[in-house]
Amino acid sequence: MLILLRLLFVICIANAIACNQAFAATAGEMSYNSTTKLYTFFDGSILRNIGISTTLFSCSGDGKMEFDTLLNSYKYCNGTVWVLMIGIPTLTPCTKTAAIDFFNSSYHYCNGLVWVNIRQ
Repeated sequence: MLILLRLLFVICIANAIACNQAFAATAGEMSYNSTTKLYTFFDGSILRNIGISTTLFSCSGDGKMEFDTLLNSYKYCNGTVWVLMIGIPTLTPCTKTAAIDFFNSSYHYCNGLVWVNIRQ
């Protein structure tokens, strides 16, 4: 029985490493973790959380992301409440409000004036 448990443990660890390496192979790949209730992305070196956030009103649809035109920012539903993605405005101008793009090893969205860096 102990041998079987050890074998299962090794298989689980091997699968976790393989999955993490497969995910980590693509810089800019974003995903929602329904366990931690956070969006993460691979910046080319490490997995990072997206943005510093604050909670808003209730919602449904775990992982759903949308641009809030009133707050001029992206938000996502963590299954219970909307989470506002607070970022750091850059000095790089943009004009297409709600555009989101991966550059300089981070995700940015356009607030209509400048790109906002949402890397934590």
